This record gives sequence, C-alpha cells and structure tokens, in this order.
Amino acid sequence: MQPTFQEGDYLLVEKISPRLIGLFRGSPVVFRDPRNPQHPIILKRVIGLPNETIRIANGSVTAERGKGGKWEEGGAEEKGANIEKWEEGEKAGNGPDFEMKLGPEDYFLMGDNRAQSEDSRVWGTIQPSEMIGTVLFKF
Repeated sequence: MQPTFQEGDYLLVEKISPRLIGLFRGSPVVFRDPRNPQHPIILKRVIGLPNETIRIANGSVTAERGKGGKWEEGGAEEKGANIEKWEEGEKAGNGPDFEMKLGPEDYFLMGDNRAQSEDSRVWGTIQPSEMIGTVLFKF
C-alpha cells in the first residue's frame, strides 16, 4: 500500500475537533510518540473507535461494536477514506492474529504502509488528550 503522506509534505492541522466531537474512522491524526513525548510528531490514521473490538487476521482488519455493528477494512463504508486491505503476508500485528478491546476514549491508529508501520499494534491506543489534531489539508 502506498503511503498517502510523504516526507516533506506540509500539513494543515486542526486541533479542536478531536477533543470536542471525536474522530471518524479514516481520519489522519497527528500526535507525539506515546513512548517518548520528546520524539518528533507522528501521523497515523484512525482505524478503531472507542468501545470497539479490533481484530486483525489473514491480512484483514475488522472492528466490532456491541450488538452486530461491524466494520471491515475495504468495505463500502470507507469510500474516500483511502484505507485499503493490505496484501497477504504483510505484517499484521504481534503474530498472525491480533485482537484488542478499546475503552471509552481509546482510538486504534495504523499507518497507511502497514508492513512498515509501528502503530497501535506496537504501542497501544491513543486518547484525544494525547492528540495534537487532525489533518485538514496536505500541500
């Protein structure tokens, strides 16, 4: 999968909505590395929303919310979100299968280049208070 953002891109970041109205699946989010706040800014995409269960298996990501609400990466719900199913054999978490239950303020983030990305599979979830903002435009 080709990364949407490249080194050297300029980004216009909006800081208010993550704290006030929350985020949507597919939103690109800017934040500092949760393991090292002195680390440069990181950009990842929202995949899992609060109170969902994220499952990664056989190169596919699914998110389930309570009674029957299910999202699968690559589905019709994502049109325009620029999220695609990655190819079989790419890194899919800590081993072949991965599962995580998100709390009421947890967001699960993944990079667009899944095979090379360190993301919520490695360092866990991010809360809105840890986010700098969402990307509005790329120049």
